[in-house]
Amino acid sequence: MDTENLKKNFEEIQNLIHNFKEANDSTQNKNQELNNKIDKMTDDLTAKMEVYNTKIQALEAVANQPVVSEKEKNEKQIKEINENSHNFMKNGGHQTYNDYCNFNKIEKNAMSVDSDPDGGYLVLPTYDSIRKTREFETSPMRQLASIMTINSDRLVIPVDYDEASASRVGERGSRTDTDTPQIGQIEIPVHEMYAQQKVTQKLIDDIGMNIESWLSSKVADKFIRTENTEFVSGTTALEAQGFLTYSAWTTNTTASQVGIFEHGKIEQVNSTSAGAFTADGLLLIQNSLLEVYQANAHWMTKRHSFGQIMKLKDGEGNYLFNRALDMRVGKPFDLLGAPVLFANDMPTIASNALALAYGDFRAGYQIVDRKGVTLLRDPYTSKPYVIFYYTKRSGGAVVNFEAIKIQKLAA
Repeated sequence: MDTENLKKNFEEIQNLIHNFKEANDSTQNKNQELNNKIDKMTDDLTAKMEVYNTKIQALEAVANQPVVSEKEKNEKQIKEINENSHNFMKNGGHQTYNDYCNFNKIEKNAMSVDSDPDGGYLVLPTYDSIRKTREFETSPMRQLASIMTINSDRLVIPVDYDEASASRVGERGSRTDTDTPQIGQIEIPVHEMYAQQKVTQKLIDDIGMNIESWLSSKVADKFIRTENTEFVSGTTALEAQGFLTYSAWTTNTTASQVGIFEHGKIEQVNSTSAGAFTADGLLLIQNSLLEVYQANAHWMTKRHSFGQIMKLKDGEGNYLFNRALDMRVGKPFDLLGAPVLFANDMPTIASNALALAYGDFRAGYQIVDRKGVTLLRDPYTSKPYVIFYYTKRSGGAVVNFEAIKIQKLAA
């Protein structure tokens, strides 16, 4: 505010009042009532001007004070703190250090991000969408096996695994009845899998994302991986039966055993080396599969196990399988001319481990779906929570026991 201009205006008003009074007194106006009113108005205006003058003097006093920089203020406060700290150590008595030093009276006007009350609350983080930072490997059973959707709780498959008998006879020889083929059946029940997730309604309302969609994708991914594990190694009455869990039929290692078939069992071909793959073992398992299944046959093993297979060398140190050693070539891996698919649910390399499978899985394994993933959204049962109840019903079993072969690493 410009105090010089204020003073000048104030003096001009005082002169006007003085001139007005002199002019009024000289008129010798005999109307006493009018004179009294004019005197009262003059007194009121004079009183207000005195208040105005007091304010001007106060502003002048502030304006004439020396200017103190922020640095000088901080240095003064630091000096006071040091002096107070020294005096407190000598004379503090029963007072607290804060009270003795009058910290509550110290001016605090600096703002920073690292203190929430001093401005940190105003610095808001930026949230990106959720990024998936972990991948779970699974098994490609739904990619390889046969899949059927049914509208009941089980699939019953009649199977023709027997043959009719026949016999030679002479022109006049007697004829006896020959054996007729037998028919069996395979029953595949569907089992229920569920997930029950509870989320508060407030979180659903306030969170900056579609949490229902995120939960559904996470549950569906877990359902798929759980099923794939069961299709390989499931054993309980509430699971799909994995192809590795069937009993072994007689191994075809000699000429007299070739062609032996046992319904309900899968052939396990020995690798010929304790806890290790061998070139001979790989040739044995591939050639144990009938030709009718070779066109659609695939290898299935763990990624690490395939790495060990690719390290096999001949007597001169040359790799036996080196067509696709580079994992970046962009071509499907193959072994002895058949595609290789990685299955994280296959066992690791160890003695007696069933670490490799070979066969036509579309002919050999049947997956049954009753229905896909269903969601029941329940906001009433457990307030303030909303319950997301997911279910899926599926099953699986081997339906052709000669279409799949398993490599057993020797003991």
